[in-house]
Amino acid sequence: FAFQRTNILGGIKEEAERGRVYLPMAELKHEGVELDDLLLATRGVVITQEMVELVKREVKRAGVFYRDVNELIPLLDADSQPAMRVLVSIYEGLLDRIAAKPAAVFHKRVSVPTVTKLAILGRGMFEAWRLGRRQA
Repeated sequence: FAFQRTNILGGIKEEAERGRVYLPMAELKHEGVELDDLLLATRGVVITQEMVELVKREVKRAGVFYRDVNELIPLLDADSQPAMRVLVSIYEGLLDRIAAKPAAVFHKRVSVPTVTKLAILGRGMFEAWRLGRRQA
């Protein structure tokens, strides 16, 4: 759920350009956001405070799932933990970028820079290597 919500938030503009909205309609209604207005916002028309609040609310909800994920990682097989930490780090980094500029999702697809992803991957590979050496 954490990854899915993060992907949905990061791709609001891109998906709207394809005529798709994956945000829950109940959440739009709760925040007082009309679907047509949200689609227009991704085309450069007015982004309302309600839309920004919708994104902030969804960021908070995703954050709860990440806390749960981080508590569950130690329950995975030791060989799988480094890879899961890499994925969680990348996606949490994406969520952090969205949280820092929630209106940005209406202007562009929000993403984590490749160099940051590579650094996270490098740390994960090192962790996996260390784990393998301990088991040998």
